[in-house]
Amino acid sequence: MSYPDASTANSGWGDIGSANCVTENTSRKFAPKAITMLQPVDGTNVDYKELQFEIRRYEANYNGTSGLHAHGNSIIETFRLTYTPTLTINSCKWSPDGLNISYTSDYHRDGNIITFSSDDIFKECRFTDQPYTGNVRIPQSALLRIPANGEKITIHSAIMSDIESSTSNRSVTISYVSSPSLTVSPKTIDDTDSYTTTVTFTPSTDDHVYLSYPGNLIECEGSNGNYIVTPPLNTECTIYVFTSNGSAWGMASVKKTMKGKVYV
Repeated sequence: MSYPDASTANSGWGDIGSANCVTENTSRKFAPKAITMLQPVDGTNVDYKELQFEIRRYEANYNGTSGLHAHGNSIIETFRLTYTPTLTINSCKWSPDGLNISYTSDYHRDGNIITFSSDDIFKECRFTDQPYTGNVRIPQSALLRIPANGEKITIHSAIMSDIESSTSNRSVTISYVSSPSLTVSPKTIDDTDSYTTTVTFTPSTDDHVYLSYPGNLIECEGSNGNYIVTPPLNTECTIYVFTSNGSAWGMASVKKTMKGKVYV
């Protein structure tokens, strides 16, 4: 397409044997017209354009002969114009299954790579082939601690499409999925010889016990309401007990510091 008048005659070169656009004769060449983008690049209507320029050296009255025109060296370059997507986190809800993040992007293409992380809640989790709006779950096993209901956290996010990427930080408030409807009343019995704690409670259909201390969230071994926990010595820890039956669930936590001598 012709640069100045959008003509497609002679593959955009206009009249045969003549230039369709003449630049200024300076070290840096300037064209006399600007390019008009016919459609907006807004992530919804148009999110990607390619502009291809073919530039030729052109000389009129070649070798001093009037009416003789010549084309010299040429170069073709393609430039990509892309829309930079913005990822928005709609909600962040915790349940015994993990952290459920609802997101949307103003870049309306599917098949994206999306990553999330939060400084002291979970390390980077990567999700491939994602739609531009949807939900992902950070599994309980990937969490470093259990966030409190109503706690405000910062989530680092990134979206990478087939042609563009962007990153952002979002402050979100944690909410719990429904309200706990099961009552959990754990008891702890310390074994000072083995430096372990036995956690007992009335079991339900599905139970889990986690030991949490700075930078760690460890699932503990046990069954039928009887679990063995081995906390690090002389460190305040939190023991979380989850029990669920269908959509009903309950949670309780116990603070624990196991005293002991550390030999070096």
